[in-house]
Amino acid sequence: MEKQPLRVQLVKKRGESYQIKLPYLDVPVTVDTEIYSRMLKDPSYQFGNNSLANYS
Repeated sequence: MEKQPLRVQLVKKRGESYQIKLPYLDVPVTVDTEIYSRMLKDPSYQFGNNSLANYS
């Protein structure tokens, strides 16, 4: 059985880092540009094109 991709949402970009929302976490996770780029190319992650997550 094939694994479903993990759904990820971009919360906001701060300088050279990105805040992303992962399922089952209540707080955003900060990743650098290199990790973010790798995640975008990795089929294990699916980035939503919907509106940004509700974080201020």
